[in-house]
Amino acid sequence: MKDFMLKVFVKSGLGPESTYLPPGVNPMVSDAPKTDVYTATAEALMVMECVTELLERTGVKPSEIDILITNSSIFCPTPSMSSMLVNKFKLRQDVESYHLGGMGCAIGTLAVGLARDMLKAHPNSICLLFSGEIISAGYYRGVERNRLIAQTIFRMGGSSALAQLTQGPRNRVLKQGGSCALFTNKASLKPQCKYVLEHSIRTHMGADDAAYKSLYWGPDKDGHNGMYLSKGLVSMAGIAIQKVITQITPKIMTWQQYGAAAVGYVARSLGADVKPYQPNYMECLDHFLLHAGGYAVLIGIQSALKLPSSAMIPSFAALREYGNTSASTTWYAFGYTESCVGVAKGQRVLQLGVGGGVKGGVNAWRALKDIPAGSTDHTAWAHLVGKPLTEEDLPRGIDTDVVRHKDAEAILGKHYAAEAAPPEKQAGAKPAAKLIQVHSEAERVSGGVKGTGVKPSEIDILITNSSIFCPTPSMSSMLVNKFKLRPDIESYHLGGMGCAIGTIAVGLVRDMLKAHPNAICLLFSSEIITAGYYYGAERSRMVAQTIFRMGGSCALFTNKPSLKPSCKYVLEHCVRTHMGADDAAYKTLYWGPDKAGHNGMYLSKGLVSTASKAIEHVVRTITPKIMTWKQYGQAAVSIAAKKLGADVRDYKPDYTECLDHFLLHAGGYAVLMGIQEGMKLPNSSMIPSFAALREYGNTSASTTWYAFGYTESCVGVAKGQRVFQLGVGGGVKGGANVWRALKDIPAGSTNHTAWAHLVGKGLTEADLPRGIDGGFHSMDAANISAGVARSGRRFGVSRSSSKDLARAASKELARAASLKELSRTASKELARAASNKELARASSKGATMPTVLISANSGSLGKRKGEAVVEDDHHGTLAELGEGSGCAAK
Repeated sequence: MKDFMLKVFVKSGLGPESTYLPPGVNPMVSDAPKTDVYTATAEALMVMECVTELLERTGVKPSEIDILITNSSIFCPTPSMSSMLVNKFKLRQDVESYHLGGMGCAIGTLAVGLARDMLKAHPNSICLLFSGEIISAGYYRGVERNRLIAQTIFRMGGSSALAQLTQGPRNRVLKQGGSCALFTNKASLKPQCKYVLEHSIRTHMGADDAAYKSLYWGPDKDGHNGMYLSKGLVSMAGIAIQKVITQITPKIMTWQQYGAAAVGYVARSLGADVKPYQPNYMECLDHFLLHAGGYAVLIGIQSALKLPSSAMIPSFAALREYGNTSASTTWYAFGYTESCVGVAKGQRVLQLGVGGGVKGGVNAWRALKDIPAGSTDHTAWAHLVGKPLTEEDLPRGIDTDVVRHKDAEAILGKHYAAEAAPPEKQAGAKPAAKLIQVHSEAERVSGGVKGTGVKPSEIDILITNSSIFCPTPSMSSMLVNKFKLRPDIESYHLGGMGCAIGTIAVGLVRDMLKAHPNAICLLFSSEIITAGYYYGAERSRMVAQTIFRMGGSCALFTNKPSLKPSCKYVLEHCVRTHMGADDAAYKTLYWGPDKAGHNGMYLSKGLVSTASKAIEHVVRTITPKIMTWKQYGQAAVSIAAKKLGADVRDYKPDYTECLDHFLLHAGGYAVLMGIQEGMKLPNSSMIPSFAALREYGNTSASTTWYAFGYTESCVGVAKGQRVFQLGVGGGVKGGANVWRALKDIPAGSTNHTAWAHLVGKGLTEADLPRGIDGGFHSMDAANISAGVARSGRRFGVSRSSSKDLARAASKELARAASLKELSRTASKELARAASNKELARASSKGATMPTVLISANSGSLGKRKGEAVVEDDHHGTLAELGEGSGCAAK
């Protein structure tokens, strides 16, 4: 092993002493590798300091950030890295935040496309993009060569970006420092902008099995997890690069090159033996930021693009100084270019990324002003004091393949000199679930992505989410491979974002459809509990162990006018909140080890009250938007009476008068009781959510979609009725969506396999394991205890009183429709109260349709007798997007 790693390191192009290892796996700091969650979190906080420098340099305040996008491949904590930044910088509660997990090295480039789309959907906004590689969590202890390569060349690193979107699809980079950049579409910031995004292209080769399996995170034959790099990875990456370059080339060529290409085309059509035209990229591009995945990767890109060595220096400099920092490599090269080369006004910069999946992406930027070398204070390159590197400075030459490492064995030190260390084991610990078992569970819950007649090739956008399980390739890549989706699909996996993301992700769907007219989006939400099994005895972690269950749901949305007749719902309102800036809220729920080192989902005693505040916030925000004319009148009378001195309580609407169906997060009995008490809902409105809890347990992000399936299967929805979807989860985050039915959906008319066993018969309170009004029905306490005993495991279940929760939730929700909130928003909402005309108004303006839900499905997982045998059941939702935030479903 030592000799092999030494050989890889010497030929890698990494500098002998310049790259960075985190303390946990740095032999100069730690005697033995530390790979626990806390060590990885500490590393993440270290690389996040680049955001501090960025904000200080640009003068942008944390409170001014409207959109936050983070990404990291292996490390996917709960709360997510986006929540870590919300907490660290105390960002606003209404920040649109998403963490992209398991998406590999290419996501640092591909995420620019997501920032662009988000800014299209949110005018006058600022978006922060943070890319990080946290290698503490990915340390490999085995001896397989295919996994030792990644162990040798990957290094810690981070970058952040804020971008500006101008008219049309263009993004402008406001500032860039170190490996950080700012994007915005604020007109007031236009004079400060440095670059405009002219083009952004991507490809996903995951439908090809060979490409999909060429790079993945998983165990070797001895059970040691590591990043596997196959021998075919380089060729697959080359194909991905070729695809994106082929697509972007016609968009960036000069007029002279267009002429030369036309001449060649005409000559070939006349029978001349002329090769297809390939432009000289140095004539249409000025600077190149290429993924520094290793020496061979860069040499391969150079050969394909026929670039001179001078154009390769920024990328080789990033490799030498910082190693393969995964998604942030191209941003390090960007920093070098500004610090040591300089960019002239009008020059073009090509940013090219490639990574697992296999995915590839390319962005073309144009400079809006002169940026002299050294004029931007990039801390990552300050040590070069503006002096550019030459080929002689590189550890391995570009044109002359000369290895310049000296004393390479001493450089590697004891970190690579020792044989593979055995995995850390805690006394009494049991082995973690094998990754192949986790993938098997994921395959089962994803089996429900069918049933609407939509072909896989018709899907334009794919969004997946799962909290604990964050594989590489990601779950979005798993679906691309399973259903052979198109190479140009816009795909993202949201990791570590907790139970609320199933509801909150609808907002991302809405924004993506705003940016992509005439498109179809698939949203897949799941809970993969195999990866989160807890072996310890702490009660705070055993609660989650007891109530969480596997499950999955999917929904199809669209803004295609041709699908309007088949759509079932339109999204009228979508609100969210993030309380992560509050330290107490941020720490109420997290994934991590107990005192004995066993990882588990920790639920604090303060979680219920904090979740209640999140629910109160979203309900208070959405209430003025959904009230009836009668309720507006009653609120106005109440306001007038109070002004006249009458002793009148603040007006609070009856939610059953303005909403017809309620899909509430089935996080547990106490959670649902608290929401019921806070919103003063009758028992009948709670049955769908309690049914989801009874039949499937807490399936995390998919709970509200299971309740949606029950409502259609056993209750029915009439045209014009409103459906209220409410989610809450770690971070702490909360979200609410309001859907309006576009047609009658009689009970049983939709084939929801998850609820087929009920044959259209709705449950009653008497059918629930525990009554809504109290007590046990179909199971008593003795039967439950006997069942736990038979399981052969000891689970400690928290017995927080539901009455205490109800009182806490009621107190927090009492202000849900406060007079102050109503008075501020009443005039605006009254103008929009005629909601049945909104779709027609949007269509008459020639806009794309509102976000419309086509169909939703939830996995039945082989209902009956406790066996998780997959049956075709699922939640599919297709939605239409139009002007504003409308969403519709089929």
